[in-house]
Amino acid sequence: MANPNENMNKNNFINWSIEASIKIGLVALIIFTSYVIFKPFILPVAWGIIISISLFPLAKRMNGFFGGRKKITAIVLTVVILAVVIVPTVLFTGSLIEGVRNFKESFQQGNLHFELPDDYSNLSKAKQFVITKWHSVSKDLSETLRDHAPQLKMVGEFILSLITGLGGALVMFIFAIIIAGVLLTSAEGGYNVAVKLFTRLTGDNAEDMVQLSIATIRSVSQGVIGVAVIQAALVGIGFFAAGVPGASILTLIVMIMAIVQLPPIILVLPVIIYVYSIASTTVAIVFAIWSIVAGMSDNFLKPLLLGRGMDIPMLVILVGALGGMVAGGMIGLFIGPVVLALGYQLFKAWVSEGEEVATESATPSDD
Repeated sequence: MANPNENMNKNNFINWSIEASIKIGLVALIIFTSYVIFKPFILPVAWGIIISISLFPLAKRMNGFFGGRKKITAIVLTVVILAVVIVPTVLFTGSLIEGVRNFKESFQQGNLHFELPDDYSNLSKAKQFVITKWHSVSKDLSETLRDHAPQLKMVGEFILSLITGLGGALVMFIFAIIIAGVLLTSAEGGYNVAVKLFTRLTGDNAEDMVQLSIATIRSVSQGVIGVAVIQAALVGIGFFAAGVPGASILTLIVMIMAIVQLPPIILVLPVIIYVYSIASTTVAIVFAIWSIVAGMSDNFLKPLLLGRGMDIPMLVILVGALGGMVAGGMIGLFIGPVVLALGYQLFKAWVSEGEEVATESATPSDD
């Protein structure tokens, strides 16, 4: 004969299991629905948080100038950054589109060639050699390009995807700057929320983890992204000043190479050779010196902008940049290194904390 209490316990357990399953399912449904709704805003919000954390020291200094009015400071800072971003980007995009259009028209008409001097007998042997090589290609550059059509098609599709993604990335970046301005008005509140979140996740070391996160974000955003933008701007100034064809595209490629930790000098050297073949000796020497210094400027910019004590392997930055670009396009190229470096630093801190706890528990007591 079955025990009534045992049957009652089984029924209670079944009822409790069903009720718990329903609650868990509803919570999972709410989380999934929230994620689907919020998914389009993940990248701009993440980038806005990164920008606000990076700009907070500057905003804090500006607060004194505006009498401690944080909203005024945030508005002024947001407007200035938007102007700094939008104006050069519009000029750059216009030049980029015009360069691509001219290249396409010249290629279709079959008159694509390099403008090289006809008489160079009085030049040095080295310069004559360079010009001769350029002439051998430029005599029928259209045919040369057609011979390598499959390879050029792949490169063209890649560049086209970058260009088309540039517009969407610009809109998202503008949105992120506005979000950063809003976050700057309540920076202390955001810091407290972060501490509470890390307290739930890590316990007593929450504030240390938050400080580590802030230091990592500022370090990577300034030491990697900031250096890449500055380096590309310096190299681009030389390209535009020397009248290098496709200077806009080349500048964009230099910035991408700098973010993914490839030395931009790889691209700069062929351009120096080209300028050396078409320009006067003085112009070519000045351009070469400027381009080499700009192409290697990361060697002295990184120690200045990359935070001290931030031991982040370059492989982490490379994987973050490439993975971010695959996942989120151009905007992901900027966010990826920061997010992956942050995850790396937090994971390293968590592992170190576990080692310390294990060491303390293994130490014999004096008692």
